[in-house]
Amino acid sequence: MQPSYYDLLGVSQLADATSIEDAFNDQMKVLLSEDYKEKPFTKELMHKLEHAFLILSNAEKKAEYDKFLLEKNIQIGEEKQTKHIEKMLKSISDETFDSEKKTNTFSSKILELKYFYLVIGLIALYFLYDNFYSSKAYYNRGIAYANQKKYDLAISDFSKAIELDPKDVKAYTYRGIANADLKKYDLAISDYNKAIKLDPKLVLAYSNRGIAFLNLDKSDREIGSYKEYDLAIADFSKIIALDPTHVNAYINRGFAYTNQEKYRQAIYDYTKAIALDPTHVNAYINRGIAYFNLKESANSILNSDYLKKYDLALTDYTKAIELDPKDALAYINRGIAYKAQNKYDQAIADYTVSVR
Repeated sequence: MQPSYYDLLGVSQLADATSIEDAFNDQMKVLLSEDYKEKPFTKELMHKLEHAFLILSNAEKKAEYDKFLLEKNIQIGEEKQTKHIEKMLKSISDETFDSEKKTNTFSSKILELKYFYLVIGLIALYFLYDNFYSSKAYYNRGIAYANQKKYDLAISDFSKAIELDPKDVKAYTYRGIANADLKKYDLAISDYNKAIKLDPKLVLAYSNRGIAFLNLDKSDREIGSYKEYDLAIADFSKIIALDPTHVNAYINRGFAYTNQEKYRQAIYDYTKAIALDPTHVNAYINRGIAYFNLKESANSILNSDYLKKYDLALTDYTKAIELDPKDALAYINRGIAYKAQNKYDQAIADYTVSVR
């Protein structure tokens, strides 16, 4: 079976336009490197990647392709189910033919009992296969609805898939994502919990559960006291233990530390993320925010950091702007840093760019 366009780019069906573009650029960057550009398969693979990106980067074409995938998966499931049942029926038919050659009455009775149980098993197998492929159909339609931002319909289909297959890890995970998109974070966390119980190494579930903890309503609490931040940090730390190269886990953990006012831990995580991906704009912006908010300390070394913190923040904001000259958040934060240094002209210039 040919890989889907999603498989070619290495993204899920729920990937947004930015993730799809990033994945395409990453794949092309590898193929254009010295190690691959002379390989005989490179040109053909690049053509396939370009076609996949052309389809998935267009919302209308992507919706049509998702519908095609859903219908294809249902058809494949039905064909597999039919072939398996036909094979079982032929097996029973062959055994019946062989048994008719036998004259021993007792042996025939045993064989008749065997056929009875085979038929019962076949019926059970039919319902098992029917449930399995029906659950996949509901799951895939749920993915299609989620891509169209019809989250209530997606949740309904994921729930039906789970009803038919209670061990469907993906259905729990993506129902959690749909609930989170509706800001139903408690329900999302419950789904991620079930997914993690079924697969304790599922990075996607830990990542999304950590983000859900960060997004829980904390309006009635003081900054730095939220237990949800500790839970989020635990999830991001688990991801890092499973995959030490997971850039977003460091960035998200750094964000949680920043909200707890643990700026040095945050700076460490953002620095680690930048080492793994020197082009990650948000890592520079977030590290700049952490530098800017460092507290003054009596310790001479830390105090030295405090005195130059605005310069460090400005360096990070400027780097972010170099990477993405249209990022308004980088200009706003750099303007704030200039204002703190009484450099009002530069601050005004940055604020002006940010509102264009």
